[in-house]
Amino acid sequence: EGFTMDLYLTFWRLDWSDMLVPKDVYDATLQQIETNIKEVHRRRDALLQDKRDRYGRAPDREEDVRRDIRVLEKEVERLKTSKQELQAEFDRLVTNQQHVTERIDHDKINFFTAPTNASLDASAQEGACAYLHASPHYLHPAVCVVKYLLAPRIKCSTGDAMFGWEFMTRLVEARTPNLYFFPLVEACVKTM
Repeated sequence: EGFTMDLYLTFWRLDWSDMLVPKDVYDATLQQIETNIKEVHRRRDALLQDKRDRYGRAPDREEDVRRDIRVLEKEVERLKTSKQELQAEFDRLVTNQQHVTERIDHDKINFFTAPTNASLDASAQEGACAYLHASPHYLHPAVCVVKYLLAPRIKCSTGDAMFGWEFMTRLVEARTPNLYFFPLVEACVKTM
């Protein structure tokens, strides 16, 4: 009894970026690029105005102004390309997050095995979390989740710890069948 290989593989194949997309960061960066584009346009327009004002009076300066304008136009193109690539990356991450959420929603019925009558009887007789300790050889699914999924991942990095939290939150919010919240919390407290 416990969780299935589907849950194990899903948990270890996913990453933090599969769960959350930092929309605020992308929005701020895209806005900064747009501000930079406007600033380069402003500088280019100032150079064009300068060229018009000085036309005929300083022909040697005219070539410098043209070169500066070409450089600024290349900068605008580079910034526009960066903005398009960043927007495309953001769109890919959002689409991926939606696919992961749909996959978890679809596969959640296969993540945990149903408890047997013996473990349910022990649970009913001794309280909600007592069957965690009913047998020395029996590991409740919550204990297995903590032991084989959360604890190893939390030890890797802060990002992995946040991923584990977000993944389990998604499972609880999705009302995953046979995932019992209180035994999971007890197992976390006792293991950590």
